[in-house]
Amino acid sequence: MAVTEVVRKSPFDFGGENAPRRNVALEILGIAFLAAALVLVRFKLNEDLHIYVYSLVSLIYVILIFKNITYGTIIMVVAIGISPDSVGSNNVRYEDYLFPPLLIIWWFQRVARQESLKVSEVNKSIKLYMFIVAIATAKGIFMRTVYGDMLAYAFCGKYIEYFLMFWFVYNSVKSKEDIILILMAAFVTCAFVAYIAYAGRAARIEETGISFARASGPEGETPNILGGYYMMNIMLGFAILFSVKNYFNKLIMLAFLVAVAVPLLYTYSRTSFASLLIGLVVTSLFIDLRFFIVLIVLSVLAPLFFPIASFVDESFVERYSSILDIFGDSSEGPSSWKARVSGWGVFVWGTWNSYPIIGRGVGSVGLSIDGSYIKKFVETGLVGLISFIMILNRLGRVGLENIRMAKDDFLKSYCIGYLGAFSGMLVHAIGVSSFSTIRTAEPFWIFSGLMVASGFLIKKSKELEEEEEEDWKQLSFVNKK
Repeated sequence: MAVTEVVRKSPFDFGGENAPRRNVALEILGIAFLAAALVLVRFKLNEDLHIYVYSLVSLIYVILIFKNITYGTIIMVVAIGISPDSVGSNNVRYEDYLFPPLLIIWWFQRVARQESLKVSEVNKSIKLYMFIVAIATAKGIFMRTVYGDMLAYAFCGKYIEYFLMFWFVYNSVKSKEDIILILMAAFVTCAFVAYIAYAGRAARIEETGISFARASGPEGETPNILGGYYMMNIMLGFAILFSVKNYFNKLIMLAFLVAVAVPLLYTYSRTSFASLLIGLVVTSLFIDLRFFIVLIVLSVLAPLFFPIASFVDESFVERYSSILDIFGDSSEGPSSWKARVSGWGVFVWGTWNSYPIIGRGVGSVGLSIDGSYIKKFVETGLVGLISFIMILNRLGRVGLENIRMAKDDFLKSYCIGYLGAFSGMLVHAIGVSSFSTIRTAEPFWIFSGLMVASGFLIKKSKELEEEEEEDWKQLSFVNKK
């Protein structure tokens, strides 16, 4: 490769030499209009008009996918945020209608362009885990340890969908601009969901006259799950804040963080508080050790500032202050935590005494178990839990490797924020079925796909730099002759 060709080619330019420059701001505006149409359909239009508007939006959606696959991913991210628990059928949501055509169109475009598939280090662990899920569930259906075949199929289908989203995202993302667009769509959607939750809480307080009301999300969502959704977006936004150079954009990011952090506090979810704190600590360790020290001090002294903070009340102070009580003796600690641990014991000992190796099968326990790791053990036994932990281990290692290799400020900041969100999810999953519940699991796997895609872009940039260095060496050698 000639030196001039290397210099001209950007590591993020996949459109060819004569490809027009992308106007990211214009793209964001266009996607915002379509997202607004989806929100309008969801909250404002008369039921009789839904079918016609949905048909029009679907047509626009398909046209946008053919124009740019990233547009379809952005719309899917918006749908994940605003979708109620069920649309048209039980536990079927907006993204369940949007993802299949997106995946099919992308696949045929990939084949037509003869593009090769990327291979992630996480793939082998995912395949192993799904193999164990298939065996455990088949055994559970045969031995009647699952609560109905349809529940087993539904949970297995969701697990497959999560991993397909992950695989699709890291294969379809071609540039840093794609990551920016998808991430901005996630932030805007999260801010909108936060506003709806905040306004809904205020309306309930005014209607009932009771000061204590937990902020809940779209229809069918619990405050605990909503807190995990907020936490992941906050972690990514917090890290991205430090890669933004423009002060106006910094203010926008700060406004986003505040707008989402306050509704997170109003979830009154101890699990979400703990996961947010751990995520911030991990993120701060990578950004600046001084932030880490400040966060530790503030987390300890926070109760002293609560009386002068206008947005907190006695219920919040009590719930925040009781987080560390879970490490006390059996007579202390939150009653909800003790009930949760007691429930775990029933499931764990029942599974350990009967099916410790392969578990009872997916569909043997619902989302009410309040603990992802316990749920994985009950469903797939020790081998399934270990294989799932292997997936998480691989994700963490890839994130760390990306941070070590990255030279681009944005990609490095994104991977740092991802590790913060990842660490927060590890904590959140202790008290909530975070890796199984749609509102947290789907964004987690999409963000994971973006993290892996960032790694491929980082490696591409590094390869181009190495080629350029080699060409300069050859050119210097020729000039010496």
